[in-house]
Amino acid sequence: MAGPRSVDVNTFVDDLKLNRFHILILALCTTLMMIDGYELYVVGWVLPDLANDFGVSRTDLTPILVAQQIGMVLGAYFITPLADRFGRPKLLLIAFSVIALSCVAILFAPNIPTFMACRLVAGMFASAVVPILLSIVTENAPKRYRATFGTIVVSGALAGALIGAAMQAFLLEPYGWRAGFWLGVLLPVIMLPVMAFYLTDTLRYLVARRPGDPRIPLIVRRMNRGGEDIVVQAPAAPANADQGRAAGNPGFVQGLFGEGRMISTIFIWLAFMSSFIYISAGTWKTTIFLDVVGMDWRQVGLATAIGTATSIVGNILIGMAIDRWGFRKVVPAAFFLAAISVAAMGFTVSMMVPFFIFLAIMNAFQSGGQAGLATLASNLYPSAQRATGVGWAYGAGRTASIVAPILGARSPSASNCRRSTCSCCSQFRSPARGFACCCCSL
Repeated sequence: MAGPRSVDVNTFVDDLKLNRFHILILALCTTLMMIDGYELYVVGWVLPDLANDFGVSRTDLTPILVAQQIGMVLGAYFITPLADRFGRPKLLLIAFSVIALSCVAILFAPNIPTFMACRLVAGMFASAVVPILLSIVTENAPKRYRATFGTIVVSGALAGALIGAAMQAFLLEPYGWRAGFWLGVLLPVIMLPVMAFYLTDTLRYLVARRPGDPRIPLIVRRMNRGGEDIVVQAPAAPANADQGRAAGNPGFVQGLFGEGRMISTIFIWLAFMSSFIYISAGTWKTTIFLDVVGMDWRQVGLATAIGTATSIVGNILIGMAIDRWGFRKVVPAAFFLAAISVAAMGFTVSMMVPFFIFLAIMNAFQSGGQAGLATLASNLYPSAQRATGVGWAYGAGRTASIVAPILGARSPSASNCRRSTCSCCSQFRSPARGFACCCCSL
């Protein structure tokens, strides 16, 4: 009787048919990304009410936004690499526990400096969640579905905005900004036992890092339920690999910059920086919609929901397009179309329907382009350094994004304008006039 067949781990994972294992991992990682997305952006959604409660102007809360961005940068560079060293599920459990505890502390924060410290810590661990989840889902996905799975999971962060939209529409006005953070405690606490029970390190990671791990045969059977007996093995080492180095387990520098990856890594970092400057500027979106455009809280929630829903659709469609036509054709086109839509939004800000249409188009292509970049990064690096590679790409983007909340605070829309029309002549304050009108200087 023939024994189990030996198969290269990459060949085994890539050739599997889509099955229940893949769907479960995809659903769980997407749900966790939804919660992480909510945790990352909850301050922006409650910022006007938070400022009113503390008795300060909107721009006085800029240090909170900057502290969170700094925390996200630190987390990308220093927390994410720990996942490659100690295991992805273990660090996810720690990250979500810290996030929940930081929300508890915020509920009782007596002043803005305490609030800043809590958001600094939350940003550090919340930013590490994104590359870890992306690494898990792309390493488990068959090759023909990898970009689609990656963009679906990244869409989870956007779907977290739907939670934020519901919070704005139904909880914020009657219960105040603390309702947003109570929700920020509840969501991760619910998922902690689910993560502990269902999530394990990926097969590629274990074969690269811990080839003798007893979990490897169990994971093979889970992924290939009902199939033939298979023993997975590490990929053959490249001809120029160091003698004592396992294939797929290069050193840190070699993993990110070796084997022809240096130019790709640099360009991915630059692309992340450009994209994240725009994303972080959106921190002021709620304030601008409320104070400049003149929306009420329900309209703000609707704007968030519409933009988020179209972003999710755009992400999935762009992921499918990447799997069919490749990153090189799809990602640049997505960012180009997003840029055109942003310009169109500026010209239609006083016309609600066209403004919402261009907002939807912009979100679809900008978010899809960003998701494509994240999936590209997860495909570039070897398994043993994948979370680190993706995390450092996000770190480059988040480093550049620190300036966006500061620039937003210096704009007339954030610092001076409190209504969308002039109080004396009822004319709309357009961006072209610096958000000023005749004798109104508020």
